[in-house]
Amino acid sequence: MPALRQGRGASIVNIASDALWLGRPGYLHYVAGKAGVYGMTHSMSHELGPDGIRVNTISPGPVFTEVARETVTQQQKDAMLAAQAIKRPVRAVWDYLARSLPAAVPAESQGGRS
Repeated sequence: MPALRQGRGASIVNIASDALWLGRPGYLHYVAGKAGVYGMTHSMSHELGPDGIRVNTISPGPVFTEVARETVTQQQKDAMLAAQAIKRPVRAVWDYLARSLPAAVPAESQGGRS
């Protein structure tokens, strides 16, 4: 953190998941881990904000990866892809949040929660 604090205007972008709000059975470990990411991001933003370091979390919604999952049927995969609100790579959102933005840009305008 010392290098980020010295640089002024740094940005940290964490990746979370909407699974936190769904509580999918059989994914306790995943849901708990992603809940931890939200808590960590919130705490980091309060700790690092005074140093001009922005901390955001991206929760991209349904994302189907090519990792083999016996628990995901083709119908569920199709539903995940159809439910994506933003039909562009998560990387585009990450790039936007990671670039230099004024520290005074409110979270709502960045697509997040305040």
